[in-house]
Amino acid sequence: GEQAEGQQADRESSAAARVVKLEAQPGRPIARDGVEIKTVRPRFTTLTRITTTTPDKNPIARVTFGRDGKVMDARLVRGVGRSDIDGPLLDALYRWTAEGERFKALPVRADGSVVTYEFTINFGGR
Repeated sequence: GEQAEGQQADRESSAAARVVKLEAQPGRPIARDGVEIKTVRPRFTTLTRITTTTPDKNPIARVTFGRDGKVMDARLVRGVGRSDIDGPLLDALYRWTAEGERFKALPVRADGSVVTYEFTINFGGR
């Protein structure tokens, strides 16, 4: 299945391709180790905002940035399980950007990416 393929890709990745785990609150910047990540809030419909409570488990997203600071790839490792939430969240992830002197100094990997982060998404401030 999809999970096995993702796990296989992780095993084949080099040590330099390790995934850094962070917590994110969409709409608030994240600063760590000389890298600033500008996050974007998902655009939920009015009905979704009115009828949705905070999820039991926070979604987990994996985001890979390229040298230009733009997202090369984003996926939900664990979504909420509702397309009206997961879809806008994934769209927002692709609008995140990374920058900073430390970011510019990171080595470019064979696939052209610079770094991959895994974010636990906290909707507490929504």
